[in-house]
Amino acid sequence: MRAGYAWDRVLVYGTVGGAGANVEVALNGLPTQTNPEFGWTAGGGLEWAFADNWTAKVEYLFVGLTGKAPCNHGYSCGYDAPATAALPAVNGNNAVTLNENLIRVGVNFKFGH
Repeated sequence: MRAGYAWDRVLVYGTVGGAGANVEVALNGLPTQTNPEFGWTAGGGLEWAFADNWTAKVEYLFVGLTGKAPCNHGYSCGYDAPATAALPAVNGNNAVTLNENLIRVGVNFKFGH
């Protein structure tokens, strides 16, 4: 969802919504695991109508995937066997989270104006 305020040909806005990604986890080149994770996104931007049907925008978004992508059976990510001296278990705190900061720049053409 996007909401904002327009002055003449400039729109300042905030945005909020859902986010999702396939998170892939691995350790030292061992087999990877892929887990779908879902969360939220929020940000803001500026859009400028520089011609009749054309706009340009710059936007910042923060993405927070709130779930954790688990690794196999309490062992190190991507390692599906009992712990060894070379690759010990991680005491049950074996998960990854994903937070991302994005800056997007774009040009839009609006049909039918």
